[in-house]
Amino acid sequence: MMLGLGLLPFFAHYLRRSFSRTMALKMAAAKANGDDARIVYLKGRQPFDIFSRISMIEWDTMFFSTA
Repeated sequence: MMLGLGLLPFFAHYLRRSFSRTMALKMAAAKANGDDARIVYLKGRQPFDIFSRISMIEWDTMFFSTA
């Protein structure tokens, strides 16, 4: 589990770096298709933030539970 939490920031960095390029491609496709609902949805998207996700974890139950 700790290895996964250690690797997650690396993956989050990749997601942040590729976010603008991916969103530009998706936005261009939505504009070409005239999909207004998709354009509104894409404008509201935010890049992945690992720290906001980890801050919501209940640390005591996650790290000290026995399976």
